[in-house]
This record gives sequence, C-alpha cells and structure tokens, in this order.
Amino acid sequence: MPQQGEELTRTAYDTVADLYADTFTATEPEQPLELAMIDHFVALLGHRPRVLDAGCGAGRMLPWLAARGCRPEGVDLSPGMVRRARTDHPAYPCTVGSLSELPLADAELDGVFSWYSTIHSPDVDLDRMLSEMARVLRPGGHLLLAFQVGDGVRDIGRGFAAYGHQVTLYRHHRSVEAVASRLDRRGMRVVARLERDPLGSEGEPQAVVIARRPGRMKPFGGVGHRRSGRAMEAGERTWRRMPRLRWACTWSRSHRQSPWSQEPQSAPICPEGREIPRADVHISALWCACSSCDARDAIGLHCATGRGPTNPWSGMRDRPRPVSYQSSPRPLSLRPGRAPGAPRPAAPC
Repeated sequence: MPQQGEELTRTAYDTVADLYADTFTATEPEQPLELAMIDHFVALLGHRPRVLDAGCGAGRMLPWLAARGCRPEGVDLSPGMVRRARTDHPAYPCTVGSLSELPLADAELDGVFSWYSTIHSPDVDLDRMLSEMARVLRPGGHLLLAFQVGDGVRDIGRGFAAYGHQVTLYRHHRSVEAVASRLDRRGMRVVARLERDPLGSEGEPQAVVIARRPGRMKPFGGVGHRRSGRAMEAGERTWRRMPRLRWACTWSRSHRQSPWSQEPQSAPICPEGREIPRADVHISALWCACSSCDARDAIGLHCATGRGPTNPWSGMRDRPRPVSYQSSPRPLSLRPGRAPGAPRPAAPC
C-alpha cells in the first residue's frame, strides 16, 4: 500500500492492539468451513512445513498452525500487534515487517498463510504483496488467502468508536474471480476455493483461496535425486509424512547398489522366530515383507525405521539411505538377484 496507507494501517492497529488481542484470543470468529480449509492447506504442505503467517496480528492463528504440524512464524506491519504476539505466544518467532517487502529469501517457505491480512491494501499494492508471497514460496509451495467478497471500499474504523478508539481504517472488497486472476498472472494456480454467505453479524460474504506455486518440490533424498511428476502428485503427502521410512523403500540409483550389496552381519529374523532367506525378502514402496509369514508391518517398521540394533539387510546402523523415486505410484518389488552387483541369492528354505 502507499506509504500514507501503510502509516494509517500501522497507526490504527497499534491503537487497538490490546483490545483486538483480548477480544480474539484464538479461532472464535472462524466457522468450521474456514477451519477445514486451513486443515486442507496444511495437508497440502507435507511433513513439518515452514509456514509464514503473513499479517499475523496478535498471533492467534500461530498455535492453530503449530497444532497441525507446522513450524509457523509471523510478520506484521504493526509493532503493537507484534508486541502482543510475542507476549501471548512466545514460542513462535514474530517480526515487524511489510507484506510488500517480506524479510525472507527467495523460495524459503513451504507455505504462506494470509488470513484477512491483505484486505486493507488497494489493488496496486495487493499485486506487490502477491508477488512477494510467491517469491518466498519454494516451487510446489502453497499460499492461502482469506478476504471479504464484494466491491468497493468500506470505512471500518468507526466500528472501534464504541470501544473508545478513534482510528481510520479502510477495507477493500474483491471477488474470488478477481483474486484468482491476479494469482494466475503470477503463475499461481488456484487449487481450492471457498465462498460462503455472511453469518451472524457479518456484513459481507467470506472467501478463502488456496493457490500453488508451479514447479517440482525438492526431492527428499537430496540433490541429484529425481522422481516423476506423476509420483510427486500421487505420493507427496504419504512420502512426506513418513520421513524415516524413505530409505528402505527402493533401490538407490545414486549409489548404484541394492539393499543387499553389503553383507549383513546376520540373517534377518521374522517375528515368528524363523530365519528369512534373502530370496524371501521383498522391498516394496512402503514395507518389507517375509513371505514365510504375514509379518509385513512388524518387519517393515523394524528395518525401515532402523529402530532395531542394525538394519538386517544393509548392515547400516540408524543411518538413512538416499532414495530415488519410481515413475509409478504402484509398489516396486525388487528381488535380490536382479539388482546390479548383488550376489545371486540362495534358494528358499
């Protein structure tokens, strides 16, 4: 927003910071539909995402995001609001800053959460804010915007007069289509949208839009590991929520070796107490299974997470192995005799 507009907004929220923070301590104003959209937004981000609450105010939404597995941090234009956020929610870092010039590097965040924080900005400044939010998102990251639907500008500063505060504060209303068009011009594809009628004392319809920055997410195995777009779209949430299962999932092409290329210290034992010949052990997309008994989960969790003393098939001790991703979401089965460099397996007992 123009400097004069930023100053008006900063002054207004500095004036009402304590009143606002004491009135809205958590998610009192939100409806279940809106909270469901936030849950959907978090689910799109994957495991332990770093999320910026852009325009965090007094920080009331930071604990809500953290409770859903995010690593939230806040930024707000108003020093008074940031003061209350640091006081009421000291576990989450909050800084003073403008949404038009976010104090973050490029592609640094998994998600940007803008909960009614762009409503005081005219269109020309909204464009700059959206560009900044897209800049700090990594490829494949998501942006959530909440706003009032409609046209024109409202003076909402008069609503604080009843509480003894004389402030000047304007709110800009936009349609969902207008916001989606602005996001599209910045390469942000809208993946979810919600528009509902006003409830209770609300004077206007409310909307929530979620958009995705194009590009592939960084592979979890590290630099140089590739996976197909189909696998990324189909298995993203599953893989990101199983960070310690990744290395036992499939043969590592980067090392050009199979899980059996290192001689195990001892033959693996299944939960039934039987020794498992190598030919009876299969590595699939999510589990290791003994064909002698139905012990997929027990063996898979034991060897895949490294909770046992040693991973029985590789001789590695609690050390993750890089993973390469398959081009199909179907489980990949590898038999030890087919892996390059692997010894010929013994016949099943």
